[in-house]
Amino acid sequence: VSFEEIYFVRGKMAEEIQDFETALKFHTIGEKSARRGSAYHQRLLFAKAWCLRKLKRFDQAALEFSRLAS
Repeated sequence: VSFEEIYFVRGKMAEEIQDFETALKFHTIGEKSARRGSAYHQRLLFAKAWCLRKLKRFDQAALEFSRLAS
């Protein structure tokens, strides 16, 4: 099990209880430690963008979603 996977799962667990701030923290840490372009890097970017959307930080969410496209 990789650290990226652990951070992803911990973030998803926080999302399940509607704790999007904590989820965002886990996804951000995981994204920084993941190898760019890896499967978990992409999943963590999406999860991070989704949390920002749930927190109504729409401009930041749009920026993160755009990073997925590049």
